[in-house]
Amino acid sequence: MATALGAATVLAVAATGCGSDSESGSGSSATDAVNIRVGIIKASACAPTTLWEKHLPPGSKVTPSYYTAPADQVTALLAGSIDVACTGLTIAIVANAQSQPIRVIAQTATKGTGVIVGNESGINSVADLRGKTIGYAPNSIHDVVARQLLVGAGMNPGTDVKMVKVGLADMPTALCDKQVDAFVGNEPNSSVAILKNCGRSLVAPYDTSIGTINAGILTSQDVIDKKSSLVQHVVSAQAKAIDEITANKSLVPGVAEGWGADRAATEKSLENLEFAWKIDDTFVKNYQELAVQLKAIGLVTTDVDVKPIVNDTYSKAVGSGGS
Repeated sequence: MATALGAATVLAVAATGCGSDSESGSGSSATDAVNIRVGIIKASACAPTTLWEKHLPPGSKVTPSYYTAPADQVTALLAGSIDVACTGLTIAIVANAQSQPIRVIAQTATKGTGVIVGNESGINSVADLRGKTIGYAPNSIHDVVARQLLVGAGMNPGTDVKMVKVGLADMPTALCDKQVDAFVGNEPNSSVAILKNCGRSLVAPYDTSIGTINAGILTSQDVIDKKSSLVQHVVSAQAKAIDEITANKSLVPGVAEGWGADRAATEKSLENLEFAWKIDDTFVKNYQELAVQLKAIGLVTTDVDVKPIVNDTYSKAVGSGGS
């Protein structure tokens, strides 16, 4: 990954070109301190958010709050309780299908999905999942992957398996306690189950049509309209944080450990995760395919055009660096 460009010049441009910053009257400059409220899913993919503050103007503050469900993050964004969210990218499409103006402003990681089955489950292929109980997180990217894999194996997710809603952090325990036969979840929770010796990876789930899309940084259209310079600060800080983490992945286990995750599992999870921040044409193409698949598997009922959802203005302003 190329190093992210310095933000001072581009922020000044973006502050005047992307929105009004109406809450500050005359607007804010690239060097003004900002207070950013970020809603976070405690997943390895969101580790870069913990480095944002060091890449912001002096006096800036990042205030995190933590969530277990992407839908709750959308609710908080629309209510104005948070400015941005680090979460799976599926929820932005689902929200917009319901006329909720959520926007994608950056990626945070690709890959990061685990299809984990119990060691004693007798499951050795996707076809063996028929009749089994599968833990899933509704409206997550992992939910989409699970359904695509099942459909690809000739199964109806609604009738041929039992899909049970399980919190992402609760999936390893559910598998180890045999409440589920398998789960499709995130990292480091997939690696936790493996290291507990109660689960194993069934298949690398990246051969589906949506590729490696995983998680990103979301905001609301209202925040873009009223706090555009804050959004640019977020994307610029995200780019620099990912540059830093890519150069030194040993930073991630410490972050996850601080969130209560197992350090060894987080280290292992990095084998199944790639950090990325930039919005480019390939991302938009794959994201549109994700929207198509969401309709195909019934998670949305209308065609969704992702172009209004993806705001690449801030990514372009940072420059040509990134993944």
